[in-house]
Amino acid sequence: IDRANTIGTTFLGLTIGCARCHNHKTEPLTSRDYYSLLAIFNGTQKHGLVPGTEDAKGKKVEVDPAIQIQALVERSAKVPATFVMRRGIATNKGEEVGPAVPVVLVTEPLTFPQPDPNEKTSLRRRTFAEWITMPENPLTWRVLANRVWQHHFGTGLVATPSNLGVSGAAPTHPELLDWLARQLIENGGRLKPLHKLV
Repeated sequence: IDRANTIGTTFLGLTIGCARCHNHKTEPLTSRDYYSLLAIFNGTQKHGLVPGTEDAKGKKVEVDPAIQIQALVERSAKVPATFVMRRGIATNKGEEVGPAVPVVLVTEPLTFPQPDPNEKTSLRRRTFAEWITMPENPLTWRVLANRVWQHHFGTGLVATPSNLGVSGAAPTHPELLDWLARQLIENGGRLKPLHKLV
């Protein structure tokens, strides 16, 4: 759940976490959208632990010093089923959903590969990552350009950097935000040229 919420606010600039228990009150996001996004990350496991991590009983967990990074990994292409949790309650399962991005963000549904039992990954996260960084996906680039502007001036062109949706603040200069986003795309997503430009 944290992964879906973080992806929503960090890269999409949408408070999709509000759709966990019910359809979003102000954005065109449904609970189905939320759990379909969650399905992309279902089946991942944490690899590596922060020193001092505690288990469910509060006992310190042994940390393998050979593991220097922390990541989410898949061990198998077989992904557990994902269900809509009515009212956000895990025991109150609704319909089963597959991986998808919120309907409002695409003109055609994103196609995810069928799991191959001979592979170690479902390729869901890779498919999503490629979509989220496509030049044709302007939302991600606007969010990033807005954060760069906020870094330099303290306030973004959109004052709510994690919420570029209907319930967020309107951009003070929408044409400038779009132009900065295009500069990012034209420079292959590299931040240094944009910092210099700003």
